[in-house]
Amino acid sequence: MGVDPAQIEAIRERSEALRTELETERYETISGRKLGSDLSAIYARYRDLEQPETRARIEQRLAELEAESEADATPESAEKRQIERDRLQWLLAELVERRIESETKALTDDLVRREQAAVLDVGGPEPLPLREAEFALSLERSRPRRERIEAAQLAAIAEQLNPLYAERLGIERGLARALGHRSFAGLWQALHGIELQPLHEQMQRFLEATDDMYRETMGWYVRKHAGLALEDAARHDMLALFHGHRWESAFPRGDMVRTATRFLAEMGLEPLAGGRIELDLEPRERKALRAYCVPIRVPQRVVVVSRPEGGRRDWRRLLHELGMALHYAYTDPEAPYEVRCLGDPSLRESYGFLLQYRLADRSWLRRYLSLSRPRDYLFEVALEKLAYLRRYSAQLAYELELRSDAPLDLDEAAERYEAHMRRALVFGYPRALALRDVATSFESARYLRAWLFEALLSKHLVHYFDEDWYRNPRCGAFIRRQWALGGRYRVESMVQQLGYETLSTEPIERELLQAL
Repeated sequence: MGVDPAQIEAIRERSEALRTELETERYETISGRKLGSDLSAIYARYRDLEQPETRARIEQRLAELEAESEADATPESAEKRQIERDRLQWLLAELVERRIESETKALTDDLVRREQAAVLDVGGPEPLPLREAEFALSLERSRPRRERIEAAQLAAIAEQLNPLYAERLGIERGLARALGHRSFAGLWQALHGIELQPLHEQMQRFLEATDDMYRETMGWYVRKHAGLALEDAARHDMLALFHGHRWESAFPRGDMVRTATRFLAEMGLEPLAGGRIELDLEPRERKALRAYCVPIRVPQRVVVVSRPEGGRRDWRRLLHELGMALHYAYTDPEAPYEVRCLGDPSLRESYGFLLQYRLADRSWLRRYLSLSRPRDYLFEVALEKLAYLRRYSAQLAYELELRSDAPLDLDEAAERYEAHMRRALVFGYPRALALRDVATSFESARYLRAWLFEALLSKHLVHYFDEDWYRNPRCGAFIRRQWALGGRYRVESMVQQLGYETLSTEPIERELLQAL
């Protein structure tokens, strides 16, 4: 007997209700409205979603679709089944990931509490909150002072957070085996339908192709602005160098929302999507320093959380999260749950990058901002982008090793992490971050695929809507149609729909070569 469609629909409704509660909790925590988090209480109300029979119903329906494809192979039927198969696969992936999150919820709650409470003694008049250490490093001009802050930061991470990250990593490995996979990497790929090895090999070729360019340009930049050889520089040096101190006056805090509103309106887009997007920009104690997009109910309520201080980094972060929020908020409200809320996260990230990298567009800068030395600024932005691409390429290589079926030796893993980062970036990278950097499973793959798609999408928009596509209402209508699709397609499918063959590094390599 086949699976009752009503049972599948009930799973969807319960999954969306759980997601709304979890996103609300995340918003309350990162916005500083709530001290700590209580995921345990939320998951306790949805134990039915963790039951094996819940996943079994979806797996049974997937098996039925396979049998139906053998009986009826007409193009119309095949396309309809593929749409349902994709939806069910995304739903199954969410159920498994929620199971993992539920098993590690106490650790996650403890991590949030510890990070919110931890303070560092760095010799100032008041202790420095651990959550603000990264920002403090980027602001600090004194190298000895940065060394002291980073040493305290890394000690706190190693002593207070890494034991919890390690325990969570072990639980994830055990659950992957319990679910029939040799490794967590194998489980992740099966759930998301994305092969990581080809992406890894592609990005290793990218590292090789850009190695000389990176070493020459970054080496020159670090010598000029820090007086250091690249191999003698440290991560904290790079945070300070790329903070953008020289450009702060061109990116005033008060102009961020106004500028974003202006250029989106020129495209015929409502910047806040008719009120469906909320901007939480108020300063608040315990509020996270970085910006976040929190899709509480899609598309009805999406919140962009930020604590802007002014400067290029704040503009970059706000535009990135706003791009993701617009994708959520313009999604067809009649689309099924999986299309509105799930799908390929790299697709939404790519629209974040699309808005963010207007800050690297000479003509956009000329129209909306006033920079005294745009050439120097654009060089710095391109160099930072290259460093990020190389960093995440190294992180993907490391995480494939960490999440393989090989025996887990955390000391050896930290050494491998440091070696991967040193090879890609040349400057020193602390091994204490080896677990924290991969706290979100294969985040590197999500970002890398998004970067590659954004570079191709930007090329496409320039070709069809000219270099100033960002103020073309026809382009706005095109983007709005893409947003309405929500998460229906993976980025690889979107590449083909735009008329290209594959997701390639060629557009981004050419872009970087021209800029550097």
